Amino acid sequence: GINAEYMGVSGDREGLLKTWDVETGECTGELRGHRGQCSALGWLLDDTANVVLSGAQDGHLRVWDVRAGPTPQVDLHLHPGGAVTEVKSTFFHDTQRCNLVVSAGADRVVNVLDPRTSFSTLHHLTDHKDFIYSLEVVDDLILSGAGNGWLLVHNIDSGECLYGIGANQAAVRCIHARPEFLIAAGDDGKAMVFDF
Repeated sequence: GINAEYMGVSGDREGLLKTWDVETGECTGELRGHRGQCSALGWLLDDTANVVLSGAQDGHLRVWDVRAGPTPQVDLHLHPGGAVTEVKSTFFHDTQRCNLVVSAGADRVVNVLDPRTSFSTLHHLTDHKDFIYSLEVVDDLILSGAGNGWLLVHNIDSGECLYGIGANQAAVRCIHARPEFLIAAGDDGKAMVFDF
């Protein structure tokens, strides 16, 4: 992933994360702490743009402030039943709302976390019946796609499952959304476009 200050981050099979200067292509640091393959990366979308979110095969989500050094500031075992498959951060322009972190895992769970309270869990969503492969957050909606072809839509504030869509004949591997539309693609080789 790349943040607003042209810093990149990558993760490898050994669980090592590297930060990069995107303009020069040079490695600017290493972050150690995962046991097992890094399986998800993201940035905490806030004013600093210096906080990396990473998930691994061990089910742990780690939070790193790249200015503070090579060890994680927060280590959460959010998905004990399997890998962290996706991690996203919200960015609300409304100053009355806090930005949130959303993770999905192979354990069929979506978690909504509040960074203001040491990443405490606001919602633990267990509506999926299969491995979650894809995740997207748009406005106040969480969109998550699973191995059984279902894409579930949750409200980020209440945690309520609003509806499900049979989006694919096989696993929903990729979700892209904007406030006007949703695209879901999967293992059946098809992409579906939906209006909100």
